[in-house]
Amino acid sequence: MRIALVLGAAVAYIVFAVLSYRELSRETARLEARVQERFDPAFVQKARDYRRQALRVSWARDAAEALVLLLLVFGPIHRALFSTVARLAGGRPWVEGALGGLALLVVLALIGLPFAFYRGYVMEHAYGFSRQSLGAWFEDFGKAWGVQLAIGLPLVVFALEMMRRYPMDWWWRTGLIASGVMLLLVYLAPVVIEPLFFDFKRLDDRAWEEKMLGLAGRAGLSVEGVWVADASRRSTKKNAYFTGLGSTKRIVLFDTLVDGSRRGDVEGVLAHELGHWKHRHTLKGVVLGIVAVFITAYLAQLALPVALRVAGGGALTPGSAGLLPLLGLLVGLAGFFATPVENALSRRMEAQADAFAVRLAGDPATMVRMEEDLVRSNLSDPLPPAWIEWMYSSHPAPLKRIQAALGG
Repeated sequence: MRIALVLGAAVAYIVFAVLSYRELSRETARLEARVQERFDPAFVQKARDYRRQALRVSWARDAAEALVLLLLVFGPIHRALFSTVARLAGGRPWVEGALGGLALLVVLALIGLPFAFYRGYVMEHAYGFSRQSLGAWFEDFGKAWGVQLAIGLPLVVFALEMMRRYPMDWWWRTGLIASGVMLLLVYLAPVVIEPLFFDFKRLDDRAWEEKMLGLAGRAGLSVEGVWVADASRRSTKKNAYFTGLGSTKRIVLFDTLVDGSRRGDVEGVLAHELGHWKHRHTLKGVVLGIVAVFITAYLAQLALPVALRVAGGGALTPGSAGLLPLLGLLVGLAGFFATPVENALSRRMEAQADAFAVRLAGDPATMVRMEEDLVRSNLSDPLPPAWIEWMYSSHPAPLKRIQAALGG
């Protein structure tokens, strides 16, 4: 039964991959000639250089992390590190899990640091985006790692404990708790996590805010206020997002967008975010995330015995901290294959929000101008290759969004 389930899922994935890539490829080929009609060739070349450089850094980071995990699974350092962890834990499983999880998270953070620094500081300064000092960048990195540690370490300890107590069905118990944590994080993010990185305030121009709230009213949505984040102290890039769940739902505009764009364009961005609200995309995203958590946990339970035999880890007991590098590899592999699916669903939601914004604003030209402004301000590739959009893009290619706003 399990083999049939896995084979069925593999066939479904292959069918999805072929059909979705074919559709993206046809649309990309159809629009390629129009890139130069809307954007200067020199700009397009610069945007593509920026995109290629960012991807190379991402690939190098992923390769480095995978190599380190492989060395921790197969290399002599595994026994030295985790036997020390077990000795320090003194026979207390939860302490072993905490120490092992902390050690692994520290190692991965140190491996990822130079790549994050190059991508987030060196590159962003080189292309004229970043306004951060070196100290401010490291402060943000430390905060982000602290959040990751605060969330990830308890989950690691709990997962190992479930494996120790329930070796045959730990997956759904772990998935249940991880899903609850995900739901809580989505709810708390706007009021607990995001304020660690941004200061938020209501829009200063009350008359303009009332106009935007009126736009929300026309959409049948009740919005308490429009919030502005002080993103300009970090970057010149423009953005906006919809965040939260239930009583914490809010729409956030970057001050770079509010201060550096035409009001009509900002209202177009707001209409797009209202589209996410109207279509309940956050809630749908949470549900899809929960499904992904359970699938990943189930596949990890199926694959772990086989992976242990390959790794020669027969001496490892269920729930021991020594399993963590192997689990990290399995989860990373699952994430790699899940990424195109997640991005395909995200692109669909973004297209829905775009269509809603055009209907609400009633002015396709404004939506086109808004998209072109965001492309130029953020140095986005107007039309990346289909395989890059398929694998890495959570939004449709900008030129495809422009053509959709114009009706094809």
